[in-house]
Amino acid sequence: MPVGFEFLGDLKVKNIDHGIPSYAVLVGEGARAPRRGHEPGDAAVDVAVDVADRVGSRKRLRSRLATLGVVAVFFVAVNLASDAQDLWVQWPLLIIAVLAGLAWAKTLPKLARRRAYLLIAAAGAIGANALSWSGNPWSVWLVLILGLALALDWARHLGRRRS
Repeated sequence: MPVGFEFLGDLKVKNIDHGIPSYAVLVGEGARAPRRGHEPGDAAVDVAVDVADRVGSRKRLRSRLATLGVVAVFFVAVNLASDAQDLWVQWPLLIIAVLAGLAWAKTLPKLARRRAYLLIAAAGAIGANALSWSGNPWSVWLVLILGLALALDWARHLGRRRS
């Protein structure tokens, strides 16, 4: 569904000296892409477009998760039909879980998305370590490195906010 925004001008409000940009939301056939860089308050248009994009991405997320669910059921059925004694389905299910996490992370804002990618990588490593367990917790080192990257990202973000 196309969504657009039309700049209506500055709105005079009580207790504020300057005007506040106001927009009309256009949905459907009358929608047009917002003109960027021409009107005051383009940041508000960008935020509104970002919200509309996230709503669309959540619909795509549901579709992707449903597709991944069907693929997961297919792998389980093939594994059980071929040999129920030799379970191998956990590996494709781990990959599907990581793909589902990555699809979910795409719906997040940019800063949260980067952090979610690190957490999903850590969860995938822990899952792979658990599925191939031989007494060696090798995923601890990868999780520590990813945790360090997450902490550095957080510290960099806090440094930007203070300056």
